[in-house]
Amino acid sequence: MAKEPEKDMEREMELLRRARSYLSAMAEGRNPLTGEEEPEGSTLNEVRIARCLYYVVGVLDKVIDNGGQIGAPPKEKKPKRERPFALSDEQLCSIPAEPAAISISALLSRVNALIPEDMKKLSYRQTAAWLVDQGLMKEQQTAAGRTITLPTEAGEALGISRKQLMGKAGPYWGNLFSTDAQVFLLTHLPDIAAEQQRIDPETGELLEES
Repeated sequence: MAKEPEKDMEREMELLRRARSYLSAMAEGRNPLTGEEEPEGSTLNEVRIARCLYYVVGVLDKVIDNGGQIGAPPKEKKPKRERPFALSDEQLCSIPAEPAAISISALLSRVNALIPEDMKKLSYRQTAAWLVDQGLMKEQQTAAGRTITLPTEAGEALGISRKQLMGKAGPYWGNLFSTDAQVFLLTHLPDIAAEQQRIDPETGELLEES
């Protein structure tokens, strides 16, 4: 008859605790069976030996705390984000626009917090690409060769502004969306989500139509 796994694990844990007890006594310079102190000339009283024993005791403590498993417990794998982005009308209504102007990233952070782990997030690149398609933002090359997005006249009229902001690394330029601009984006989230089908979220490049 096969042994029950639980009893086997209990036996293994008992052996680990006993080994830990013996090594701890040896590290302290005591005979693990009698508890008596070893004489000064004993190998157990060598500093390097004692340090090694204390180290092993520490390792056994971690193994015991980990339920007898060596190493960290396996991390639970998160599901891949493969489902297209989608929110219900009820979820959309639960995202109020902020009274102060905020960035696209700040708004998307609140939006993406509502979706399950297997659903694709909306990205800044996808949203910016959609805004460019709508004529509300435009792309421009900087002197350093970077591509940035700026509000057009139509975008400014909607409530998109470009301002100098202060970050941890110092001042930088960014686009802010007023309350009206936020409401506009939230209303058109389904249209922006369609951008997932043709925009690579990592590169922002147009994907080939199949």
